[in-house]
Amino acid sequence: MRQLHSVLPLLLMVLVLAASCGNRSNSNAVVDPGFATFVSGFSHGVISREDDIRVELAHMVTGVEAGESADGLFDISPKVQGNAYWLDNQTIVFQPEAHLSSGLTYTVRFQLDAILEVPDQFAVLEFETRVAYQQLFVQIDGLVIPENERYQNLALEGHIRTFDVSNPDEVEACIKAVQSTQPLTMQWDHDSDGRIHRFRIPNIERKKTVETLQIEWNGSPVGADQSTGSEAVRIPPLGEFTLTQLQSPANSMQHIV
Repeated sequence: MRQLHSVLPLLLMVLVLAASCGNRSNSNAVVDPGFATFVSGFSHGVISREDDIRVELAHMVTGVEAGESADGLFDISPKVQGNAYWLDNQTIVFQPEAHLSSGLTYTVRFQLDAILEVPDQFAVLEFETRVAYQQLFVQIDGLVIPENERYQNLALEGHIRTFDVSNPDEVEACIKAVQSTQPLTMQWDHDSDGRIHRFRIPNIERKKTVETLQIEWNGSPVGADQSTGSEAVRIPPLGEFTLTQLQSPANSMQHIV
């Protein structure tokens, strides 16, 4: 999700348009065209909470090596703990120690005159970048009959999508399943990109009467405070035949499940 944009298309562009997203009332949102002489690109726009912040110079700098410390070149507000280093002799990176805060706008001041001889008006490059608002979406895929089960128990499958990268433990804390006041165990499979999280609820007991499985979610653990909801799933009683899914496998006749 990292965006490293060229200075030229952004020279007269307002970087932050929505005041409701900002954390500073008097921000410098316009980049002086003269910076294009010294800087070819920088992090800007909407970034992921796991991204670093970068400045790419227009020309290579002699006397620096990849991995060399660049502490003191970045001043970020609100304050962010992290380390700055040279990625190569043209790119400087600030790596936060922890994830950035979702939905927050950061003002970055880069001390350009500490590494280049520049006129006074170009001593500090100031720009803004905003971290994506986190959102959480829950999809209930349906009931299935597990292998080696004789219709006594069912399983429910579904998945969660998050707009930005999320920690698996935090995602799992967002959702719960309850049957007859009893919480049910959920099994998880998390994609490596941190945005797709599949779940399975096994051992859903079928009884002589209709049961309801209540699924509730709240996105607060991942920073998606507005993502809340619930869904009631009907659990058919023993002896009732219910159409739960239609599947049409490739190169096969249609099946009823």
